[in-house]
Amino acid sequence: MVKVFLDSGAEVDAENEDGRTPLCRAAEDIVKLLLERGADPNITNKWGRTPLCWAAEEGHEDIVKLLLEHGADPNITNKNGSAPLHGAAYKGHEDIVKLLLEHGADPNITNKCGRTPLHGAALYGHKDSVKLLLEHGADPHITDVVCGHIIFYRQNTLNLVGNIHDDVDDAQRNSL
Repeated sequence: MVKVFLDSGAEVDAENEDGRTPLCRAAEDIVKLLLERGADPNITNKWGRTPLCWAAEEGHEDIVKLLLEHGADPNITNKNGSAPLHGAAYKGHEDIVKLLLEHGADPNITNKCGRTPLHGAALYGHKDSVKLLLEHGADPHITDVVCGHIIFYRQNTLNLVGNIHDDVDDAQRNSL
């Protein structure tokens, strides 16, 4: 059927009202079909990464939703100890960070270096993700084995550090 449309001159990169192209829509439809036919949403590859890890890190919100609706566990970690929330927070995919947290992702999960999603969001300057993580109980006092305290991640970006400090105070935790 797709071949008939393409042979008739259909635009391969045309966007619908949501901004989705046929290729994006096809990927979502294939994921949905595979899940409906029993694909394991928690299967891991040789690096321990799940489909949810990939989708969260790459910013594919619709795929993340489908995987979570079909039982994907947001707290499965890869061989480095990183969970889907790490990838979404590090890349600044705020909507996915929120979605994962709403589906039980642990905001304080640490990888093998002791880094939390909050460390990554702060490191890369994703202020909205930092705020979301703090609102969902992320502990700004967790230190990692590389840089230590969260404040050192963005010491040269005073606005972000100031906002982290304010958010911590607003959450009635000890200030940084």
